[in-house]
Amino acid sequence: MLAHAQRMGALGSQSRTVPSLPMCLVIVDRRIALTPIDPAEPRLGALELRNPGLVAGLMALFDQVWHHGRPFGDAQAPSDEGLAPQDRALLRLFSDGHTDASAARQLGVSARSVQRLMNALTDRLQANSRFQAGVEAVRRGWI
Repeated sequence: MLAHAQRMGALGSQSRTVPSLPMCLVIVDRRIALTPIDPAEPRLGALELRNPGLVAGLMALFDQVWHHGRPFGDAQAPSDEGLAPQDRALLRLFSDGHTDASAARQLGVSARSVQRLMNALTDRLQANSRFQAGVEAVRRGWI
């Protein structure tokens, strides 16, 4: 993926990254939007939306996410606590009740990566369980 993004960048394409996405979304020529039939199960298929009002709303969502993204390849800046944006996003997803699988979909990583990230956070917080890690993250003001 990195090689593809670099090749596309050399051709004038722009890419940005964000710690998590609200949903899968493809927009074509600002006229057509493709969204999953079921955001929890994107493999079930997609809806093709052509209604200008719906597409405009999804474009606004895209523009907002784009505005908050980092140009692809820029170093990820940690917060004051040394917490990377992806770590903070993972903690927020778990605090919202997401499972490993749904957090992985939101972050665009594998469930194994979510487990690895959460294990590192649990160790960093000197916690014995995910619950204790969540309590400590709240106490520190990370979420």
